Amino acid sequence: MKIDSVTSSGIFTNTVTGVATDPSDVTIVTAGALNIAAAITTGAADAGIVRLQAAGDITQTAAGTITGGTLGVYNTAGNTTLDQDNVVGTVGTPGVFAAETTTAGKSITFKDTTTGELQVGQVTSSGIFTNTVTGVLTNKGDITVATGGALTLNQAVSTSAGDSKTVRLQANGDVTQAAAGIITAGTLGVYDTAGNITLDQSNVVGTAGTPGVFAAETTTAGKSITFKDSTTGELQIGQVTSSGIFTNTVTGVLTNKGDITVATGGALTLNKAVSTSAGDSKTVRLQANGDITQAAAGIVTAGTLGVYDTAGNITLDQANVVGTAGTAGTFAAQDTDSATPGAIVFKDTTTGELKIGAVASSGVFTNTVTGVQTDKGDITLSTGGKLTINEVIKDTNATLTATIRLQANGDVSQASTAVITGKNLGVNTAVGDIDLCAAPNKVNGTFGATATTGSVGFRDSVTFTLGAVTAVAGLFNGANGITAAAAGDITLVSDTTLDVNKALTTTGTIRLHAAGNVTQSAAITAGSLSAFTSSGDITLNNAGNSVSTFAAEDTDSVTPGNVSFFDSIATALTISTVLADAGGCATTVTGATTNKGDITIVTGGKLTLNQAVSTGAGDVGTVRLQAAGDITQAAAGIITGLNLGVYNTSGIINLNQSNVIGTAGTAGTFAAQNTDSATPGAVVFNDTTTGELKIGSVASSGKFTNTVTGVVTDKGDMTLATAGKLTLNQAVSTGAGDVGTVRLQAAGNITQAAIGIITAGTLGVYDTAGDITLDQANVVGTALTTGIFAAQDT
Repeated sequence: MKIDSVTSSGIFTNTVTGVATDPSDVTIVTAGALNIAAAITTGAADAGIVRLQAAGDITQTAAGTITGGTLGVYNTAGNTTLDQDNVVGTVGTPGVFAAETTTAGKSITFKDTTTGELQVGQVTSSGIFTNTVTGVLTNKGDITVATGGALTLNQAVSTSAGDSKTVRLQANGDVTQAAAGIITAGTLGVYDTAGNITLDQSNVVGTAGTPGVFAAETTTAGKSITFKDSTTGELQIGQVTSSGIFTNTVTGVLTNKGDITVATGGALTLNKAVSTSAGDSKTVRLQANGDITQAAAGIVTAGTLGVYDTAGNITLDQANVVGTAGTAGTFAAQDTDSATPGAIVFKDTTTGELKIGAVASSGVFTNTVTGVQTDKGDITLSTGGKLTINEVIKDTNATLTATIRLQANGDVSQASTAVITGKNLGVNTAVGDIDLCAAPNKVNGTFGATATTGSVGFRDSVTFTLGAVTAVAGLFNGANGITAAAAGDITLVSDTTLDVNKALTTTGTIRLHAAGNVTQSAAITAGSLSAFTSSGDITLNNAGNSVSTFAAEDTDSVTPGNVSFFDSIATALTISTVLADAGGCATTVTGATTNKGDITIVTGGKLTLNQAVSTGAGDVGTVRLQAAGDITQAAAGIITGLNLGVYNTSGIINLNQSNVIGTAGTAGTFAAQNTDSATPGAVVFNDTTTGELKIGSVASSGKFTNTVTGVVTDKGDMTLATAGKLTLNQAVSTGAGDVGTVRLQAAGNITQAAIGIITAGTLGVYDTAGDITLDQANVVGTALTTGIFAAQDT
């Protein structure tokens, strides 16, 4: 059957073209095909219903346009192709379209040029139009609907199954759907030139066994795309080719600086790009209940990216662009799958800053995602610029099994609330510093980090070890222990114990701060080293240590905590101040101090005390100093303790500042040995305590390998001065009666025990208060060399 023209003839006075009413409904039914070669009109686009029913192809020519307020089409045996400039509805009055073809494989195509709203709705049966038509339905045939205005799906658009055929929707206004306006198809393509695409109902694109394909594009600036797929199978972001009135091939999901939200009930595969058009614009939200993956062409471009997954892995490992060189991007992801467990992998190629932040819920993206979180799954984040952690990176499971890998090409830093929680943590950056000190991180396994051109800082609230975190090809280069730039700092802070089990090397500063024992099983090489603990001991005695400046503080008064440090190299060691790191993770440490605990410092070269070495008071703790070079002190380098032992194999011992050994009420003990015969090595010691100073014995301990008894040199002079009594309970000797001078000065009794013998070539004694009683078997001079003695008591 053909709708065409019938010319006038005789008493048939008018040529009749097409089917026209003014205004009223039009119903045309044929048992075969229907070809519309002339217009069908109800007289106005906002009035009247056109109903077409056929049992074959329904087609139209350019002249065969349809005009009406509503159009319903029912076909039992052919394609419906209404692809000309039809007018259904007006700018002010929505038009309604419904169509159904029941024969398998037959398609529906409809074009509406109205710039107003076209609604996919329902057209009721009427007379010879025997079926109510609801939505746009085929039996596994394609569907294409194009309109010059907005498109509202109030009823279903369906190819009858999620594994069959393609639905194409094109509009010049908002594309929306009601709860009943579900789309069912194997493939869905949407193209919009002037509005938002919001398909947020329980659409079915694909099946559990057959992947569905979705592609959409809106070209107007600021307009968004939202799509929900309820299929439990795989949804692929792909390509939908142009076809007839669907004038553009749509590839991926694209906006012009508008948000994109895609949610599916199964896996989500990005085979084509998902892009807001620039890395400094808008937000992409992806939600799935299966693996979220991407092909090389499936790049995500946006200012912000949020990802939520309840089953499977999140693997976005291609050259994504989140942010720009000048505008920071934001990434957040959560994978709640504990069974797999679900891992998160994300790669960002932006050379600017990537922030780990929060992405708020929005419509079909049902959960606000904060930070990057898994339930036992590993986390790998790689960016081409800075990495700023403003929210948590976390394995939420209490067992802590996840390995977290962070790689950047700029500074890696964190906010105070952005705690990193996992079993293992590896961090790399090719440029800049790693500063993970601001938050009390919780890594109870292995930590490894490399800052090729900068410093490394890390704080942990639990016990961790330094070790290897394996590489992930193209995303993380691997880390083994800690590597900083040649002059970069290394700062490690633990809220429990801290053990250096991997070598630390830099010409810069190493800071070790803990709330438990600070120990090592591997060497430390540094320009400066500070150690701090609030509980337990500081024991850094590895034979490979090589440090120029050392400072330590142990505030533990309960144990009390001891400090022990061994520096193996022959170059000078200075006890001085090591400043806090720039981020304030580790405090400034000055000198070597304890709260009643012992202090032992041993070096293979010179030892200079530029800052205090103190046990906290003159009535507690023992200080042991050993060197193979001059042992000296500056005015600020005062020694305070109950006992002081000094041992030197080369150079002098010159401790001539206001040291405090003992107190007014508690006798202190001093012992020193200088074995250098070549210089020969002298001993000078000044004690300002007004109590008693005893020359006694200080036992060996750890790296202080010799018990030191009395004050002994090998030909070198010695000077001992105290502001109180001086009691020689052990020998004071220059090695022989024909060498060296001993000088003793006190402000109290100077006495000696039987074994407190003085041996020297010359002895001078000066006392301002009390007696000088040196009545034991002293040896001043020899049988062949005259000894010299002088004494004054004022």
